[in-house]
Amino acid sequence: MVKRIIMKLFIFLILLFYSNNTYNNIVITNLNKQFDKNKNLEFTIFNNCNEKNYYIVSVYYYKDKWIEMINDINKPKSKSSTILTIDPNEKIRISIPVKKIFFNQNQLIFEKYKLKIIYGKSFKNLNKIHFSKSFIIN
Repeated sequence: MVKRIIMKLFIFLILLFYSNNTYNNIVITNLNKQFDKNKNLEFTIFNNCNEKNYYIVSVYYYKDKWIEMINDINKPKSKSSTILTIDPNEKIRISIPVKKIFFNQNQLIFEKYKLKIIYGKSFKNLNKIHFSKSFIIN
């Protein structure tokens, strides 16, 4: 009897954890596994929250570990970032030329890349992170 209650509680906690990580967050979707360096990097940002959020998208590359390469995909040559907003349940389709993001040819030598979105309910408190799946550039 006690074992059964513990098992039900465990299942409930797993479902609760899953639902908290699936909803009330921002995710990157529709990102292909491979991109041509002469075309656009395309993906969608989806705010699965009931509130406006503030966010920045950055780029990481992989070389024995994930390392940040560009801190703001919208301003790849700058060390500063522009914080953008996304409304509740909004989807934003992003399409940026790969050559604009990876403006230096040496940036295209790595095995794989991924995007990171850092976001929060206030532009002063960007405290949540989501990483995309990895992709390659040919």
